[in-house]
Amino acid sequence: MKKRAAKPKTQPATESDLEAEFLRMTFNYRLPTPTLQHIFHPTRNWRFDFCWPLQKVAVEIQGFGPGHNSLVGMTNDYAKHNQALLLNWKIIYLMAKDLKLENHHQTINLVKTMLGL
Repeated sequence: MKKRAAKPKTQPATESDLEAEFLRMTFNYRLPTPTLQHIFHPTRNWRFDFCWPLQKVAVEIQGFGPGHNSLVGMTNDYAKHNQALLLNWKIIYLMAKDLKLENHHQTINLVKTMLGL
């Protein structure tokens, strides 16, 4: 089970410490505020961790742990992501190393490029 990260009241709730760090990065680098847990598929309850729906750019934070690392979890994730691609979404996958301070500029530049900023 994911822990909820503590954050200032001005930021929406996230589902993990890694997600909270990415959200802080978007605020600190003055990116447009992303939508959290956006349901993107017309018939499935699939969600993106973060996205900008108008640009159809999504960010998925990849952590380690039970569920997503199993064969069933990975198969489900791949089905979700392939359907997103068929719906013309661009997906950025980030891991803990991408959210470390020394990698912030590289990560933010990738997101900005995908958003066309």
